[in-house]
Amino acid sequence: MSSFQQSYLAKWEQIPEFSSWLSRYKDDEYAAFCKACSAKLQSRLASIKQHANSEKHKSNFKKYKGQSKVDKFFRKVPLKDEVKKAELRFCSFFAEHNIPFRAMDHLRPEFEKDMIVDILRTASPSGKPVYSIVIDESTDVATVKVLAIVIKYFSETECTVKTKFLDLVDLSGETADHLFNALSSKLSELGLDIKDVLGFAADTTNVMFGQHSGIVAKIKEVNPKCFFIKCVCHSAALSVSHACKILPRNLEQMIKEVYGYFSQSSKRQREFAEFQNFTDTENHRLLRHYDIRWLSLHACVSRIIEQWRALQLFFQDQYLSDRILSSEMIYNFFTSDINKLYFYFLDYILPIVNKFNIIFQGDYPCIEKLYDDASSMYLSILGCFMKTNYIKSTDNVFTLDPKSTINYLPLNDMYLGIRVGQ
Repeated sequence: MSSFQQSYLAKWEQIPEFSSWLSRYKDDEYAAFCKACSAKLQSRLASIKQHANSEKHKSNFKKYKGQSKVDKFFRKVPLKDEVKKAELRFCSFFAEHNIPFRAMDHLRPEFEKDMIVDILRTASPSGKPVYSIVIDESTDVATVKVLAIVIKYFSETECTVKTKFLDLVDLSGETADHLFNALSSKLSELGLDIKDVLGFAADTTNVMFGQHSGIVAKIKEVNPKCFFIKCVCHSAALSVSHACKILPRNLEQMIKEVYGYFSQSSKRQREFAEFQNFTDTENHRLLRHYDIRWLSLHACVSRIIEQWRALQLFFQDQYLSDRILSSEMIYNFFTSDINKLYFYFLDYILPIVNKFNIIFQGDYPCIEKLYDDASSMYLSILGCFMKTNYIKSTDNVFTLDPKSTINYLPLNDMYLGIRVGQ
């Protein structure tokens, strides 16, 4: 008569003192296996306990515990990070091998197809897709007018609001008719209809928001229920630009002149580095200001202030040694304390607007913050030159009149930044 053989029981692996090293022996349901000792064991609980208490197992188990599992060496990277890496490698490949960017248009149909399917999947009760459009007109390096189109929609597959670049369309003209026809044609090409657009955003130019002949007026004719909003960042930038007209015109121009003086000359950059070291100034380069990049002005102002003393001595040397008009003009600018005060003021006031701008340049919905953030920015500015009791006289800050001179603070009490006050 054959003796009874105990089958291996998987529940033994749930016992705490066995769980990390015990398993069934491969190809034998009547045997156990010790991972720490690489040993085959009898499939009996008493034998397993006896092995666990042996000196050999205890010694091997200490070494086994100190080993990391192989999967720990292969860290799982989030899909979003993998997508970013793929995009960077893709763009780097095109740049490194000097491949025309137009070649990427051959890949775009597949990307567009997935996006359109995602858009059409999210529909209103009437069965129509729900999405918004953001557009901007620009001119490329070949002086060709183009229309950039961005689409914003809710993705049911990812349960989030997504903002995607739709296309860059060549324009045959600059009027609202040309923009409207280009936008309508592109949407129709993708199986969408401008009549279904839920929201529309653009900058505040007449060709966009002109009351009678702008593209907004034309969209209203076919889609009266569409919600229209002007670009918050563009509106804020225009306000700052208008306010800055009262300042001397040479402030912004001087930022460009200083950058231009160094940008094409490595010799001047090396000489300036010597003055930076002499004045114990950080060895930073001067920054370029772009008119279309609203946030760049403050960075340029801050850098000029940081380098003020080094720039002053450098251009003094340039003026005395070379006697050229450009260096004389810049040197005279840096010898003026009034100009320095203007830069100190800009260094204080511009971050208030930039903070507001950055919020609305994010890639997430934040329209609900517009009133509170605009109110906060407005109050910060009014508080610099208007009486506190007047500012607190109403709950609606936008009813306050910034031109009410009777409510201005005395000149000595106005706040223009801590460094101006000093």
